[in-house]
Amino acid sequence: MAELQITKNNFEVEVKNSEIPVLLDFWASWCGPCQMLSPVIREIAGEYEGKAKIGKVNVDEEPELASLFGIASIPTVVVMKQGKVTDTSIGYKPKEQIAEMLDKELYNHSASVATYCYIITNPLKFANIIFNHNCIVFITPYPASLQSALSVYIQ
Repeated sequence: MAELQITKNNFEVEVKNSEIPVLLDFWASWCGPCQMLSPVIREIAGEYEGKAKIGKVNVDEEPELASLFGIASIPTVVVMKQGKVTDTSIGYKPKEQIAEMLDKELYNHSASVATYCYIITNPLKFANIIFNHNCIVFITPYPASLQSALSVYIQ
């Protein structure tokens, strides 16, 4: 899938009301770093087809959108989910860093998913919990019998 050209006319449908995350690349034809980032954005568009929308906003042709996002430097990459900005990056970044911005939205639990805070009495158990990225871990000297009682549900 090629990148979408985002304009003020299609912004509402393609970006604001999108069911999937959207990555926007704010760029200009005269911008050297923007030209360096362009093939990276094109690759990401192919790799994330069906999982995320990848849009390009030409700041010279769409000054209203650039102003709406407060774009002062380009290239600027913005990730949106459910109509809200969730991440921003200014300047050229390697593909891995740009992809990571999208991955956080695609593979991270949403705010409505419960997060657990574990109180650990045995530091060895920490290794079993650390892989849950929505987890806060405290290590405490309380007896193990209190561990489950101190496990706190956070919403």
